[in-house]
Amino acid sequence: MQGPVWTVPNETVLLAGRRVHRMGFGAMQLPGPGVFGPPADRDTALAVLRRAVDAGVDHIDTAQFYGPDVANELIHTALHPYPEDLVLVSKVGAARDDQAQWLPAQRPEELRAAVEANLRSLELDQVPVVNLRRLPGSEVPFAEQLAAMSALRDEGLIGAVGLSNVTLDDYRTARSRIDVACVQNAYNVTSRTDQALFDPIRPCSTPVATTRCPSSRSSPSVRRSSPKTPSWTTPCSEPRRAACTSPPPRWPWPGC
Repeated sequence: MQGPVWTVPNETVLLAGRRVHRMGFGAMQLPGPGVFGPPADRDTALAVLRRAVDAGVDHIDTAQFYGPDVANELIHTALHPYPEDLVLVSKVGAARDDQAQWLPAQRPEELRAAVEANLRSLELDQVPVVNLRRLPGSEVPFAEQLAAMSALRDEGLIGAVGLSNVTLDDYRTARSRIDVACVQNAYNVTSRTDQALFDPIRPCSTPVATTRCPSSRSSPSVRRSSPKTPSWTTPCSEPRRAACTSPPPRWPWPGC
């Protein structure tokens, strides 16, 4: 007997100038245990990706270091040539070794190498959005990272720059230097450490409040390996002078 047919909610938001559904798909759990190595069932992993797109998912979060190399290869195999409305969002700033350890890859040349690796594995001329994952205690100046990401955008290798795992001060710094397409941070019912990034009312004289703020509802993402730790992504658009009177839009990425 066929199970119920599920589709994503119809509500949409803007992500780097592209209108996408509020719910996307996170590819982090497609590789093997610990986000390392191939999946236990490759055919099922490919089927999950195709089913997500069939259900209306039009943005997928991934990274070259998921696997490493595994998530992007699965996405390419399952979906290339990609649907015209599909927005792929990748992430740079980390790497893996052959012992499955997570390593920092924060230097500008490492960020560029990671973007180039994404382009090759996804077979793209441009990655629509790339999130810079800022690691706590990074010795690389944030300004140098932002300059590197801006250069990659200006060269056309990425369409827009997003941020991941950032503080409010990081966000303010970034907004003063570049356009920020989105912010991806952990945020859920048990952890509101980053509440300041999502406060509903904030005067737009401060950089964090210069995002356009359409009315929105909040929904938690679902991480298959850790259902208690959903994350929010907030798409950011051009500044406006008026005060923001409702939260920036957020949507869940199951699996990220």
